[in-house]
Amino acid sequence: MNIQIFGRSKCFDTKKAERWFKERRVRFQSVDVVKYGMSRGELSSVKNAVGLEALADPAYAEFQKKLLPGVAVPPSIRLTTNIACAAGADLVIMAVPSFAIRSTAARLADVVKPATIIANAGKGLEDATLKRFTQVIAEAAPAARVVALSGPSHAEEVARGVPTTVVSASEDLAAAERVQELLMNPAFRIYVNADVIGVECAVAMKNAYALGVTLAVGLAQKREGVE
Repeated sequence: MNIQIFGRSKCFDTKKAERWFKERRVRFQSVDVVKYGMSRGELSSVKNAVGLEALADPAYAEFQKKLLPGVAVPPSIRLTTNIACAAGADLVIMAVPSFAIRSTAARLADVVKPATIIANAGKGLEDATLKRFTQVIAEAAPAARVVALSGPSHAEEVARGVPTTVVSASEDLAAAERVQELLMNPAFRIYVNADVIGVECAVAMKNAYALGVTLAVGLAQKREGVE
């Protein structure tokens, strides 16, 4: 029997597992994931055996420090790799990398009920087509009601309750208003409009705009002799 224990060397649960096997004189290999990490195959194997949720400890200080410093993750938020958990949901929020927008929406299309609202929080354009993300989602999940949820916001600030304003934009105003109804609170204000193109293009190109303005101002100052 080839037994491997993956964990942190100073973790109580890791030491407990090692002690259990030692007492029964069962040979094992202990791997300190902080020092050595895990291969993709090892991670997949362990995840399939115990589930993703068992691999993350939201109460662990490093978990908090690296993701949302100073913010406690509510126990009601659960980690999973099972997209089928979205079945029956009235609202699905997509916050995935741009390259995964189409594939994730296609997978959602197979599990969500018709007329489910998919609110995309991603920013950018699809590399291959230069299509806006709501267009991509609408193509991959045609039965869904698609909303663009965007604005000048940072996750860590929202999580700490820092006053934030964003926009819920959709040609389906009822869907945009439903997102507003479900997510808005005193510190997180959501405005609704139908200008999906304007919202998505603005957030996709905001950095280019900022760089262009900075260059223009710098050149103007240089021409005028301003240091």
